[in-house]
Amino acid sequence: KNLSADLVSSMKDVENNPGICTGESTTISVSNLQGASNPQYVWAHDANNHYATATVQPEQTTLYTVTITGDNGCTIEESINILVHPRPIVSIEPVTVCSGQASVVLHALGSSNNPPTHYQWYTGSVITENNKIDNTDISDYTVQNPASGDAYTVVYSNKYACTVSASTTISVYPMTQVEVTND
Repeated sequence: KNLSADLVSSMKDVENNPGICTGESTTISVSNLQGASNPQYVWAHDANNHYATATVQPEQTTLYTVTITGDNGCTIEESINILVHPRPIVSIEPVTVCSGQASVVLHALGSSNNPPTHYQWYTGSVITENNKIDNTDISDYTVQNPASGDAYTVVYSNKYACTVSASTTISVYPMTQVEVTND
């Protein structure tokens, strides 16, 4: 009896670019196994794993191989390449806000080798749908009537849907009072 199988992964597929982002994990599974009952599995990256699945978190693109041995002694090797896409980098430039200032522009600095990129702004430092600011796929966000303690977060993503975020909290400084006298 011939032994056959496929390896599949839970990697996301964004615009026909399957892979994971740095720091993410994925599950690799043997599927469509034919020609064996009671198979034995040996993963090249983890000899102690004798299961049909393996959860991996590579830091760079890595080829994973499993050897499957059937009860008839026949063996096959199956491999799958797990692509690892780098996360982008983002920061928000610090701003100075003076008391009474009508608005301030928050500027996010994003860097990615994988355009196109997208920005999404949120009020607060927690990312939730309720805090999402609509129509903000822009690096500069204008805050109207800024107040001390107001927090804003930007989420920046690349074409592989790898995301990173940065937050800032607004501090409003009192206007300096200058007294002019005639001497």
